[in-house]
Amino acid sequence: KKNSFFGLKKNIFQFQTVDEIELQNWLYPIRAVVGIQSFRSQSIRYILLDLYDKLINESNLLYQLVISYNSDIVDKKLFLMKCSWLIDKGCVIDYNDKNNKSLLDHIKGSGLYELENYINKIKSYLNTRQFIRLNGYSYLSIRFENHLLKKFIALPALYLSVYNNKKKLIEDIQHIDTPIINSNESIYWGTTWHLHTPFENMEDFIYLQIELKDLKSNETICCYRFDVNKETIDSKLVILDNCLYCSVIISRKSKSYNIRDIRNSNISSTLIE
Repeated sequence: KKNSFFGLKKNIFQFQTVDEIELQNWLYPIRAVVGIQSFRSQSIRYILLDLYDKLINESNLLYQLVISYNSDIVDKKLFLMKCSWLIDKGCVIDYNDKNNKSLLDHIKGSGLYELENYINKIKSYLNTRQFIRLNGYSYLSIRFENHLLKKFIALPALYLSVYNNKKKLIEDIQHIDTPIINSNESIYWGTTWHLHTPFENMEDFIYLQIELKDLKSNETICCYRFDVNKETIDSKLVILDNCLYCSVIISRKSKSYNIRDIRNSNISSTLIE
């Protein structure tokens, strides 16, 4: 990108971005291709070599996903979204289950049912992954269940804003589109961004406004205000407009909170922050 760069200094893997969203756009592929290895355990030279090899492997994997697609068995769009979700969650492509089968082994020639079973089998592995964080910031994980909606949201977008008790906007509104999963069952944005201001440093009686919009029709689907204070900064499950379920997780510093929504146990039912 024009305003980003990679560099080496004192064996530290460095990159610079303009804002948080662009930062996370860099971290997405790095987290996906590096997998479970620790940056601190190897020199930068070997990390870069391994990163290059896995980038090639990931490209081959996506190519194999397309050519192995069977239109009589699998819904192509949902199929690729689920595989993208696996990669985004940090599933390394050479990870094997108890039967010594990898992700690609299960994908080739398999139907959607077999793929979902495999996803469930390795979900415990995925949930142990640690997301890349910036110290001192509160992170959000938001997913909407849209199977109760009357219509499918073609271009979902999320708007996050923080206001004080005088209804004054205290930080720039974040516009987040392109969710990881957008299916008839759920819309999931993942856990890869944070609000610009740590909640711990904000004044009392503030609230977070979550607005879901359809960019195609420019229609606001729902809008919810989430009160934030020392008592409610943990995790919550809220109901929006009696038809949308939104799993909201707010984590502070190194502490984590989990939330499980049993209404939809097939796709990312457990969101780990």
